[in-house]
Amino acid sequence: MCKESTSTTFQALTAVAPASPIPGNTTSSSKKPASAGNKTAVLAAVQNFGVKPQNQTTCPSDAQVKGKITNKRGNIYHVPKTLDYEKVKPDICFKDANTEQLAGFRAPE
Repeated sequence: MCKESTSTTFQALTAVAPASPIPGNTTSSSKKPASAGNKTAVLAAVQNFGVKPQNQTTCPSDAQVKGKITNKRGNIYHVPKTLDYEKVKPDICFKDANTEQLAGFRAPE
């Protein structure tokens, strides 16, 4: 039963179009930055898949993939050893690339 609600959460998050990755954002252009409320909604929906960052730019050693929520580029993950990984300020951290993909995040282009 819990697995079904989790699966529904996955489907709801991944069903959001790339131009409007945050629930409630129905515009195709992203002239406004993500509001704290929308970012909070996404974080609440994916909290079972990730953990909070340790500080502004650091994820725990057991969850080093950084998830960043943005209006302009969508929900993106960054793996260690990629360009500018150290500079990324994660909103959530994941154990591996499969987990953040299930949570609706994608690799940067």
